Amino acid sequence: MKKKIFKYLGVKILIVFLGVIMFLITGIATYDAIVKFKADFTIEYFDLFFTGSIFFLNLLSLVLVIFKSSKSILFLNIYYVYFLSAFIIGVLGNYMYDERIDFSYIIVNFTTIFVLSVLIFIINRFKYKETNYENIELIGTKQD
Repeated sequence: MKKKIFKYLGVKILIVFLGVIMFLITGIATYDAIVKFKADFTIEYFDLFFTGSIFFLNLLSLVLVIFKSSKSILFLNIYYVYFLSAFIIGVLGNYMYDERIDFSYIIVNFTTIFVLSVLIFIINRFKYKETNYENIELIGTKQD
């Protein structure tokens, strides 16, 4: 029997496609954080840490999904929740310091939060659950 992660192939294709896109985006962001890194400012440590850890989690979850590992759902959940929380913290930081309050940024931010939330729901809703047939011979018998 083939190993399955999701009930439907379309969910796997969607996750891999979005994973590759986000891999490229987080890779560029990590490279940008490395280029801007100077040991003088502590905020750059956090920026490099968050972008690097999101990039690494994305790479790990993408590889696990492609190779159909049993831990891929766990790592996808960790990755998307971590990315969503880091994104929300960044957005709140921008709004607290009155940076980027333009309407287009608000739409992009809420769309990203919505898409990540929907992805977390889809991953957990359509994960493959193996049916257990251990006690099938006991069906219809009286048990005391």
